[in-house]
Amino acid sequence: MRTQRRVGLLLQTDPGAGAPGAEAPGVATPDAATPRPDSLPRVCTAASIVRFITAPDGTHHLIAQGEERFTVLDYVSR
Repeated sequence: MRTQRRVGLLLQTDPGAGAPGAEAPGVATPDAATPRPDSLPRVCTAASIVRFITAPDGTHHLIAQGEERFTVLDYVSR
């Protein structure tokens, strides 16, 4: 039996918002993959991964069950 994995979900509502160089809301830019901390929520969800599926076309899908909320105190950059 596999060990239950928990993840923290920080979901960006608008991938174009808060990204460096974003010109219009909703328009994703190459930098949208690395959003600024001010475009991410402070209250997030801790969840357990129920299933991870790789589709025939190579895309990945994650099914998770939310368990509790947590608050992000600070973001650390590399």
